[in-house]
Amino acid sequence: MEIALMVLLVVAVILFILVVRMLVLDMTHNDN
Repeated sequence: MEIALMVLLVVAVILFILVVRMLVLDMTHNDN
C-alpha cells in the first residue's frame, strides 16, 4: 500500500508540473 501511494504521489506531482508548464507556456505565448 505504501509503495502504491508513493507511486501515485509521484505521478500526481509529475502531472501537476506538466500542467503548470503548459499553462505558463500558454500565458507567455499569449502575452507575446
